[in-house]
Amino acid sequence: TEFVAVSAGDNHHIALKNDGTVVAWGSNGEGQCEIPTGLSGVIAVAAGEKPSLALKSNGKVIAWGWNDGNQCNVPAGLSDVKAVAAGEEHSLALKSGGTVVAWGGNDDGQCDVPLGLSNVEAISAGTIHSLALKSDGTVVAWGDDFYGQSDVPIGLSDVVAIGGGCHHSIALKENGTVEAWGGNTYGQCETPTGLKNVEAISAGKYHTLALKSNGVVIEWSEALYHEKPAGLTEFVAVSAGDNHHIALKNDGTVVAWGDNYYGQCEVPATLTDAIDIAAGGWHSLALKSDGTVVAWGSNGEGQCEIPAGLSGVIAVAAGEKHSLALKSNGTVIAWGWNDGNQCNVPAGLSDVIAVAAGEEHSLALKSGGTVVAWGGNDDGQCDVPLGLSNVEAISAGNKQSLVIRTPGVDAFPVYRFYSYGAPESTYTHLWTINEQERDVMMSWPSWRYENIAWLAMLGMPEGTVPLYRLYEPNIRRHLYTINATEYVALEATSWNGENVQYYVYADDSQAGLVPVYRFYNSGNQNHHFTIDENEKDTIIATPEWGYTYEGIAFYVFSQP
Repeated sequence: TEFVAVSAGDNHHIALKNDGTVVAWGSNGEGQCEIPTGLSGVIAVAAGEKPSLALKSNGKVIAWGWNDGNQCNVPAGLSDVKAVAAGEEHSLALKSGGTVVAWGGNDDGQCDVPLGLSNVEAISAGTIHSLALKSDGTVVAWGDDFYGQSDVPIGLSDVVAIGGGCHHSIALKENGTVEAWGGNTYGQCETPTGLKNVEAISAGKYHTLALKSNGVVIEWSEALYHEKPAGLTEFVAVSAGDNHHIALKNDGTVVAWGDNYYGQCEVPATLTDAIDIAAGGWHSLALKSDGTVVAWGSNGEGQCEIPAGLSGVIAVAAGEKHSLALKSNGTVIAWGWNDGNQCNVPAGLSDVIAVAAGEEHSLALKSGGTVVAWGGNDDGQCDVPLGLSNVEAISAGNKQSLVIRTPGVDAFPVYRFYSYGAPESTYTHLWTINEQERDVMMSWPSWRYENIAWLAMLGMPEGTVPLYRLYEPNIRRHLYTINATEYVALEATSWNGENVQYYVYADDSQAGLVPVYRFYNSGNQNHHFTIDENEKDTIIATPEWGYTYEGIAFYVFSQP
């Protein structure tokens, strides 16, 4: 919530919140979603193919993720930056004085900023080319030009915004029209006839988007966009495959359009009583009112071979090359491509009320609001967040999973342990929300379980702040703090940062919160935390224990 800007990379996304912090999700194979600890004060973000950039309010640039081309090695001393852009292996920064700085991969000259370039107001990074918009409304481009993406049309002027895709470039003119040039293999430069009143533009890898003043978004690309058949009205559901679309009309008939190479748009002539539809990569599914399923299109992996006797179905889902059916008894049936085990439905799975299928993974929503995922997990698409609950709807992308949750706060127990009674004991406490860590601790004779300390949140609900954990291996002590500055400062010494553990509150503005009191013992360099007023008073009243009261550390719930 409260996002003020978003940026999409090849397979990841980053979003800027109104408090100056950043959130990222999606593919994380190169660390592009691992937000640097303590990052704050951000005013702009940019997602490249696999790197991520953040511009701070002090004019500094922070970069993380894929760095094969040194695109994350921000030039030393770079400051006074007011905008950033990220390509495949290069990065751009626009300085407040109107000049441009580029770094990273330069095989195609994408970092060779034209000599004397000045008065720049905006920048954009294509995959391996760069664009700059000057204050006089003209555009300058450099880098890869194999497809003509750096050949700015002669006479192009009055430009107010620019965008760079993989092989093409776009410009929004002051009069609300759009110009596109470069590679047009997928129709990404075929600006719709009569398009006007455009307020914003964006260039995807092989497609183009325009936002009109009436709030309508126009997308064009042969690979991603196919004109809806004329006269198609009164439809109650739509579904999009890789390059085709299907729509269910309120009379139970189905219409399909787009790529038909595998017959995925050839709706069976006898299909007249459909109640649900799903478009897969290259195949289509329809659920009939009698609870049976019809499939057509590509069948190279058996995705259209309906299991014999399948009936009592209440919903269907189509992945890239596999299919799912949800039965009225809450069980799931899967068939088709199974390289990622996406068709191996977990044993005993029941009480399911919805299903979704991605490229190589499958999802099921249970009646209790929890989610089960199985199949390929190369990008964490099956790593259901710990404690995820109150889910109302699910959706599976190629390699990502999405849910819609009901509003509310879910609090989870934080377990307290004390190291005592064994030779290796440290005579210190540890707090964890991780049930796996809890179980390991319970199996160690040097740790004594002292019950639930308090309740905390996962997933950063509104109003919460991250709680960081650090560990000092020499003295074998843990520290917990919501102060990002303290975390970063200690991490720069002998303390090992263990990242965010869970989320708490910085004040007591929420009903039901109680303070967590913090103490420090300079003798054994131990910190102690408690919500127990009696324990707090006892520690303060017993100075021989060596603890100094440091005040309230943060706020938590003491009970559900």
